[in-house]
Amino acid sequence: MKLCLVAQGILILCILLAAPSRADDPTPSTCRVSPIVACPGGDLRINVLVRKGRTPLGHALVTLDLGPCSELKMAAPLTIDPNVTLDGVRLTRKSAEDGHALFAVRAGGVSACSRILVLAAGVLIAERTAIVSPDQNGDMRVDQADLDILRAKLGTKDPTGDLDGDGRVTPSDVLAARLHLGHHADLATPTKTTTWGEIKAGYR
Repeated sequence: MKLCLVAQGILILCILLAAPSRADDPTPSTCRVSPIVACPGGDLRINVLVRKGRTPLGHALVTLDLGPCSELKMAAPLTIDPNVTLDGVRLTRKSAEDGHALFAVRAGGVSACSRILVLAAGVLIAERTAIVSPDQNGDMRVDQADLDILRAKLGTKDPTGDLDGDGRVTPSDVLAARLHLGHHADLATPTKTTTWGEIKAGYR
């Protein structure tokens, strides 16, 4: 009898060890999030790579919460991607088979934010503290005035001027902004967003 119980215990242990881990459980330390950028024209991309260990994780619901960025001016529509759903200034979409989730945000202005949250399958994978746009003054148009503001930040570590995410504001950031000259958009109508607690509750 005891031998039978021991055998059953070993069998159960083997099953538990062989069972795959949850497919929707990403590893934050191996996930990657590109600079949080936006343009009134909607032609800049925020790239979120979701991975479990080193393996890309497809079909994970990725959430990008721009709520804390009070100085950001949202365009109408906020996104031009039909695969992205909106809740106020919170964007969600599922990662592709290769683990990538791309967001194109139509917005202007720059903002040092208290806490930009990036979640995948309900797991916090990254936090950021700034969003940057070629439209530096938030008038929803990229023009010479924006380039002048950006040039004034050259040589600094101001994250609101670091378009390429290399940690400093350099001539390459000014060049990147110049490529968006003339891009513009109308302001969006503000909508209510859900709370952080409501987000977490949605994954329970």
